Amino acid sequence: MNRSVLDDIREMSASMSAAKRAVGDFILANWRYSAFLNAAELAAAAHVSESVVVRFAKELGLRGYPELQDAIRTLVMEDMGILGLYQGTTEDRTTSIDRRIQHSMDSDAANLTKTIQGIDAEDAEAAARLLNAARQVAVIGSRTSRGPASIATIYLNAVLANTRHFENTNSDVFDQLRVLDERDVVLAFILRHYNRDTVAQVKFARERGAKVIVVTDSFESPLVRYADYVFYAQVGGPSFYLSHVSMVAVVNVLLLLVATLGDADRQAANLADLEQIYDSFYYSTPVRKRANNSEKPVS
Repeated sequence: MNRSVLDDIREMSASMSAAKRAVGDFILANWRYSAFLNAAELAAAAHVSESVVVRFAKELGLRGYPELQDAIRTLVMEDMGILGLYQGTTEDRTTSIDRRIQHSMDSDAANLTKTIQGIDAEDAEAAARLLNAARQVAVIGSRTSRGPASIATIYLNAVLANTRHFENTNSDVFDQLRVLDERDVVLAFILRHYNRDTVAQVKFARERGAKVIVVTDSFESPLVRYADYVFYAQVGGPSFYLSHVSMVAVVNVLLLLVATLGDADRQAANLADLEQIYDSFYYSTPVRKRANNSEKPVS
C-alpha cells in the first residue's frame, strides 16, 4: 500500500509538542470523521486552539489545514469494494454472537454521534423552509439510497401532499422531471458507490431551476456541486454493507422541522385527509377469535 498522510502523522507527531500530538492522536483515532471537520471543529475536538491545527498541518510539510483535509478525504474515498469490506470482517467470525451484535450497535451509535455533530442548525432550518414552500417535492434516490428516499417520500407526502419519489423503475424519469422549475425542490439521497442515474437526474432538475437538498456520505460526493444544502451522514458499518441509521436520522430531523415550521392548518388538513384514506384502504381491524358457543359470556 502506498504511503499515506496517516503514516506521516504516526511518524512525525511523536516528536511534536503535546498540543500538536493531541491533534495527531485525534486524527489517527478518528480519521474518517476528521475528513468532515473544518480547522475550528477539529481544534475543539482535540481540545487545542485552531492555530495549533494549522501549525500541525504545516509541520507535516503541507501548505495548511485545507491540504491536510484533502489528503484525509482522499483516504476516505478510497474504495475497498464490497468484497474487500466483507473480507475485512473475518476476525468477527471468531467472536461471540453477543459481541458481534454489540459491534453493530456500537458502530451505528458512533455514526449517529458524528452525524449529529455535523448538522448545521441554520442549514437544517433553511432546508425545511424550502420544503414547506415548494410547489412540488421530488425525491430522488435508488439502490442503496432507496430506503431513506422512500421513508422521506411517505412522510413528506403525508404532511405536504405534494411529494413523489422518482425511481428508475421506468425509463421515463427525465420525461417526468422536465416539469420541475424554480418553484420546486429536489431532495436527493446518494451513497457510494455513487449511482450515475441519480447524479444525472439531479443535475437535470437543477438545470430546470429546482432547488436541491442532498443527503450523502462525503464531501467528495458528486451531488455536492449541485446542492443548495447538504447533510452528511456517517454510514460506516462493521461488514460489507453501508449503515442507513444516520441517513434516516437526517430524514427525521428534516421531518420534524418541516412539521414544526410549516403551516399548521394546512398540515393538519393533509394529515386528517390521509388518515381517512388509511382507515379506508390500508389498515385492517384485528381479527378476534370468536368465543366457543359453549362458553358463557363474561358479564
